[in-house]
Amino acid sequence: VKVMGDILYAAAGDAGLYIIDVSNPEAPVQLANYASKLYMPSSWGTFYGSVCDFVIEGNTVFLGVNLESLFDSNTCVEIIDISDLSNISFLGYGSTYGSCEGIAKYNDTVLLSGTGNYVSMDVSFLHQGSSYTNAVYKGHFTVPGGGGKVLIPNETAPVGFISAGTSGLLTVNFADPANTGSPSELLATNTVTSLANLSL
Repeated sequence: VKVMGDILYAAAGDAGLYIIDVSNPEAPVQLANYASKLYMPSSWGTFYGSVCDFVIEGNTVFLGVNLESLFDSNTCVEIIDISDLSNISFLGYGSTYGSCEGIAKYNDTVLLSGTGNYVSMDVSFLHQGSSYTNAVYKGHFTVPGGGGKVLIPNETAPVGFISAGTSGLLTVNFADPANTGSPSELLATNTVTSLANLSL
C-alpha cells in the first residue's frame, strides 16, 4: 500500500491494483482497478498474474507480477499508464523464470525480487519512441540466506538495501545491475556490488 496525497494505491494480488480516494478517510472512494493482463495458458486452465508490488512514476506504474501455474512460475514487470483512470492502458511487460514478491526501480532498470533471487530488466523502450513493448532481461543475482524486497531511496540511489534473511541487512550498489551469475561472481564482476552487510 502507498499513499500519495489523497490517493491510496494498493496491490491486491489476483485482484490487481486498486486506486482509492481517501481524502475523506471515513468514506473512501474507489477510483479505478486494474487486473493484470498477463496470463499463462496450460492444459489445466489459464492462470492470470497476481500483483504483489508496484512503483509509481508520474502516470506510469510498474507492477511486480507473480505469474504461476501448477508447475511453472514467472517473475514479471507489467507497465501501465494511469493518466486516464477510466481507461488504464497497458504499455508493456517483461517476464522470466522465477517468483515475484517485490519490485524496485533505478533509472531504466526494474529489479524484481523473490525469495533471495533478484532479476533486473531494462525498460528504456518507454522513452525511445519505439513500438517495441517488451522489457529486456539484463541479469540476475542471488543473496545467500534469502532476501526480501529491494529498497532504493532517492536519497541514496544507486545504493539500495535488502533485508537479506539470515544474512541480515545487505547494502548493494545497483549502478550497473546487469549482473548474471552466482553470489561469488556477484562480487568478482563488480556489476552489482555488495558494499556492506550488517548481521541482525
